[in-house]
Amino acid sequence: MLSNLVSLAISFASVVSATVLTSNGNKIPNSLVSYLDCPIGDTLCKNNMKSKCLTSETYNICKNGNPLILDELLAQNNVDIENYSPVEFCKIQTQVCNMIEDYNPPLTRDYIFDVENYLTCDDDDEMCKYSKNSTCRLVVKMCWGNYPKTACKKLSKTCDEIGYEEPNET
Repeated sequence: MLSNLVSLAISFASVVSATVLTSNGNKIPNSLVSYLDCPIGDTLCKNNMKSKCLTSETYNICKNGNPLILDELLAQNNVDIENYSPVEFCKIQTQVCNMIEDYNPPLTRDYIFDVENYLTCDDDDEMCKYSKNSTCRLVVKMCWGNYPKTACKKLSKTCDEIGYEEPNET
């Protein structure tokens, strides 16, 4: 219970300040924030970003670089570590890679009311439909109790219009 409250407080603080924080409360440097740019619930995007994060040159430097010259290695690769020491930055890099799958950006009005955004996939683009459907369904769950029922119902209907059908398991 207490950990949920702390997590909620950190999430709230990060939304209010427009700063994204790690689970340890560290501000995520701008050079790493892009890994968290996936829409709410978009598992394909999150998997892709996690893969990019774990295979990035920065991650490789942090994981395998000589600790004595870590600052030089990061600087040679134009990595802006902001006000962090190289070791602190690398810890945050690892935290970011590990939080990508569970992180969702704040729920905004656009997710609720810009329903046309969910209907932008080509008819034959099942990956796009899967991503839009994943986002839409999670946003509907988050909508109830936080937005007017009519908006949530409209969004739910929009999710049905995406046209993604779950594959049958055999």
